[in-house]
Amino acid sequence: MRRSRNVAIVLAGLLAVTALPAARAAEKTISANLDSDPAPEQVAGRLLCGTTDGKLVVPQPTCSTDQFPQRRIEVTNACAGKPYTYAISSVQDFVDRLRVTEADGATARPEIFFDIRSGASGRGGEARVVRIRDEGPQGCPPGAERLWSYPSRSTLGRVPRGASGHDSWSPTLRDFSRHFKGKEIRLRETYVDRNDAFCCPSFARTTFFRFNRAKDRYVRYSTRVKRIKNR
Repeated sequence: MRRSRNVAIVLAGLLAVTALPAARAAEKTISANLDSDPAPEQVAGRLLCGTTDGKLVVPQPTCSTDQFPQRRIEVTNACAGKPYTYAISSVQDFVDRLRVTEADGATARPEIFFDIRSGASGRGGEARVVRIRDEGPQGCPPGAERLWSYPSRSTLGRVPRGASGHDSWSPTLRDFSRHFKGKEIRLRETYVDRNDAFCCPSFARTTFFRFNRAKDRYVRYSTRVKRIKNR
């Protein structure tokens, strides 16, 4: 009984530590100049409240007990002298990572990298590298363009032979190679076979993406699949 209680305490501590980066990412607002005008934009993981009938409402100031706290990445700029806010992500449960950094190496302005997740294990969600477009002739922000996104047809790896389905995934944006300008993306995907628990996948795929200036997006340049558990 004492051992079970100790294990429960350790697990609770690990879960609390794991949740801290996501909480910090969700709470912060980043101010940066993301387009060609001199005024900075604001990037934030905005809190929204999901209702039982499927609607999203603004918290007052937090979600009530019968609502579900959710997050969405939003950018705030100025349009005709007034604040203008638009979403650059889908609505998910929590923000795991949110950065503004020079990613593509092609423009002087930085890009936005985010990883936003759903589910108790965080296996659902999406990740993107986004560039904010220049303002239009009326001075209103025209939105954002995706330089890389996951999952998508060009980034989602095939299930390896011997596996039965996807398990989890994790992208990292970093300068992995001196051969390319800007930062590369390393994507790690794991897969289970029919006998695996989701904690213990049998296969892993590691894929690297680099920014291609001619195509104006990230492209795959290296991939490797390996078995990480023997039968």
